[in-house]
Amino acid sequence: MTPPGTKDPAAQGAAAKSQPATAPGGVVQPCNSCTVTITPSPVNLCNTKTAKQIAAKGDPSGGSFSWSSDDTDTATVSGSGRKASVKGVKPGRTKIKVTYSVSGCTCTDEIEARVCTCTSGFFYAFAGKRTDNIVGVRAKIKTRWGKLCCEDEGCNREHAGYAAYANVSNQSGGLTWAQTGYVKQRDEGSTTAAEFRYAEMQGFLYHVTFDPANAPAEGSVHLYQCVLDGSRAKWTFTEDGVDWQTFADYKWANTTGNAISYSGELHNKENDMPGTEPDKCEFTECQFLEKRGDPTEETTPSEVLSNFDFDESTAKPEHQAQIDAVAETVAESWQTPPEIIKIRLVGHTDTVGSPGYNIGLGQRRALAVRTAMVNALEAQQSGLSGKVKLVTESKGESQPIDLSGTPAGDAKNRRVEIFLTTRAPVPDWQDAGLAKSDVRTADAGEWGAEWVSGTAFNIWDKQPLP
Repeated sequence: MTPPGTKDPAAQGAAAKSQPATAPGGVVQPCNSCTVTITPSPVNLCNTKTAKQIAAKGDPSGGSFSWSSDDTDTATVSGSGRKASVKGVKPGRTKIKVTYSVSGCTCTDEIEARVCTCTSGFFYAFAGKRTDNIVGVRAKIKTRWGKLCCEDEGCNREHAGYAAYANVSNQSGGLTWAQTGYVKQRDEGSTTAAEFRYAEMQGFLYHVTFDPANAPAEGSVHLYQCVLDGSRAKWTFTEDGVDWQTFADYKWANTTGNAISYSGELHNKENDMPGTEPDKCEFTECQFLEKRGDPTEETTPSEVLSNFDFDESTAKPEHQAQIDAVAETVAESWQTPPEIIKIRLVGHTDTVGSPGYNIGLGQRRALAVRTAMVNALEAQQSGLSGKVKLVTESKGESQPIDLSGTPAGDAKNRRVEIFLTTRAPVPDWQDAGLAKSDVRTADAGEWGAEWVSGTAFNIWDKQPLP
């Protein structure tokens, strides 16, 4: 029941309550209703250095105000009149209360004080290892959007961000890297956070693209990949098998990475690391790609075109079948790789004549075979001769294969040898081979990093923002 002379507290609002005062001797005195309201509400404190002013308004006027904090370890309040100062102590939330006494009754109001901080720095939870000749990295990453420091409070304009990504780097002679995944970021001078998929590369210059239109949805899983074409110094960034960005930088010309990592990264200590204990940020199918090997040339000739006529360079009719067979082999290699990319034609002579003359004769024989080879390649496939490098050289009389000195032996020495060079097979993606020792975190009490298998691990924030 409500004592006579008072109004129902519910009618005055949940934050403004009245109660009867008790006079000496325990006699309840009638009191008029009172209300008190604190502004602003809530009060947001984006650091622990500056205080914010709040004020209370009591009705009827003329009463006294008393201020208190539910948790002085989070925020303190000081003030003896209608105005008070609230100062943050540590990140967290607490209630600031005012008690207003007037005309024999007491009213109270409370607001929430939200204290946040943004401590600059880079902090990681990741799995990584050193390995040479890397030109690609990829992983499936589960999207787990957390909060940035002071995001809810909306009063901090410092840069803040976090990311989850797959990375390849070269840690020799100045750090360079390429990485792709997703990121949440607040730009310097803004209070608004935005979500992106992104691609980033450091060469001589720094390159980055933030793509808000294709930011991944919460809980979705995507395959993020970046691959280097060293001959063009170009990185290509892919999501779920679709290329969406490229960066070129000469620093990456004819070089490779020597380390891989799969990472969660914070730009402020208080930011949430992607993932929580019940719903972790999962990295799966963690893999890397090694540089394609160098082409290899045959150690023995594929074909030997012997029995050139004495002092003649014209290819004979019986040579054509051998040339056609080589052209067919080359054509098949371009249908079923690895491809033959070079044909080296080496001309030889017998020992009759001067060494200088025989060098020229051997070269003419190689050139004659080259002409026939071009025609044979084009007969197999139009444009095929443009895909294959044809090189001629002469050894003259310096490398005989028959030392008998007979006419038959000399005929064997009058020859052109054909050597084929084949590309190395296209390398397959390899599992990262992660071990427990490869998984690390900057602070095990704050950020979790959990090994799952050679291709999978999890990260999460052990103390996410409320």
